[in-house]
Amino acid sequence: MIRLLMIALLCLVLQPGESTGHFTNTTGVVRCRTDLECGMHGSCALPDAGSPTSVCVCESPYINVIEGNVQYPCAYHGISRLNVMVSSLLGGLLGIDWFILSRGTNMSFILVGVAKLFTFGGYGGWWIYDFLRLATGDFADGNGMPLFADL
Repeated sequence: MIRLLMIALLCLVLQPGESTGHFTNTTGVVRCRTDLECGMHGSCALPDAGSPTSVCVCESPYINVIEGNVQYPCAYHGISRLNVMVSSLLGGLLGIDWFILSRGTNMSFILVGVAKLFTFGGYGGWWIYDFLRLATGDFADGNGMPLFADL
């Protein structure tokens, strides 16, 4: 009983749903004129036949990062949402999904993964809740960046 209270307090203090990484903004559309503007992992293309503007199209699983007026096209190696969903389904009771989402650097996510491990996924409830959040796309990685949309 005391262990569960400690874990609940730990989760409230850490607030794992917030962005704790070094990025201040999420992905966005980056306009371009040439492939060179899209970095090593992207190319400049028209999004559809009727569009007048070209945008950077990133290779899987890279995503654009926009921080204020500065754009980093196809510079962030995103985490595959499909891979995290499969990991959550198979190992979510042990917190494996949170360890993957932590990117190895976010201590809040790592500690939540440990808490999930010791409570066996919150006795199943936490595991189901996390899986549903992943399925609806309402989850970010440990840097606050969205998961790579590969579903």
